[in-house]
Amino acid sequence: ISKTNYLLALRDLLVEKSGQITIPVFLSDSLKIPTMRFQISSGLNVLEFEALDRKFFFPEDIASDMMKMDDVIDNLKNHGSTVYQNIEQIRTKNYSISEDEVISNALTSYETSIKNIQNSNVKAVLTDNAKILFDLIKNNLDSIWPYTLRNMYRPVSLSHKKVDLVVGNPPWLALQAMRNEIYQKYLKEMSSHYHLVDKNKVHNIPNMELASLFFCHCVSKYLAMNGTI
Repeated sequence: ISKTNYLLALRDLLVEKSGQITIPVFLSDSLKIPTMRFQISSGLNVLEFEALDRKFFFPEDIASDMMKMDDVIDNLKNHGSTVYQNIEQIRTKNYSISEDEVISNALTSYETSIKNIQNSNVKAVLTDNAKILFDLIKNNLDSIWPYTLRNMYRPVSLSHKKVDLVVGNPPWLALQAMRNEIYQKYLKEMSSHYHLVDKNKVHNIPNMELASLFFCHCVSKYLAMNGTI
C-alpha cells in the first residue's frame, strides 16, 4: 500500500518520466537495527546482520555510505540470482555440471567484481558474505537475502545521515503485546535507556505503550539537530 501511495503522489510527475524509477519504501525494524562491532579476524569495524544461524558482515567504510552499500548488495543479489537459476536448472534438467562447480564459478566471478577494492581485509569480508549467500541458496534457505539485507540496512543509513523531518505512525501497542521474549527484553532495555519506566514501579512495565519509545528512539537515532518529528 505504501508503494502504491508513493506512486499516486507522483502520478503527475511520472507522465514526464521515462525509464525505470526506484520506490524508496522499505520494510524495516527502526527500533532494533544492526550494530557495529569490531571483528577480530579482519581487524575491521563491521556491521552485523543475522541470517538464520549465519551472519553477514559489512565493513564500516561501506556500511556508512548508502551508495556503496547499495552497490555491494546489488552485486550480491546479481551473483546470488545467477547461482539460484543455475542450481534450479541442474535440479530440473539434470545438467552435468555440479552445484559445487556453479558456486565455485560464481565465487570467482564475485571476487573479480570486487578486485578494485584496495583493502584485502574488506575484500575478504565481502567474499565471505558471498559464500554465505551461495550456501543458503544451495540449501534452499532462500535467495532473497540481498532484498532482506537492503531493508534491514535502511534505518542504519538514516542513522548515519540524519534527516530534518521524521513523519511516522508508531504502533499503539502495550509492551505485553509483543510475544517474542527476546525482543520484549530488548524493548524493556531501550525503555530504561530513555528513562521511560520507573524502576520502582516494575509492575507497570508490561502496560507501557511503545509509541513513546518509538518517539524517543527516532529523535535520538534519525533526527538532525533542530529537526522536526
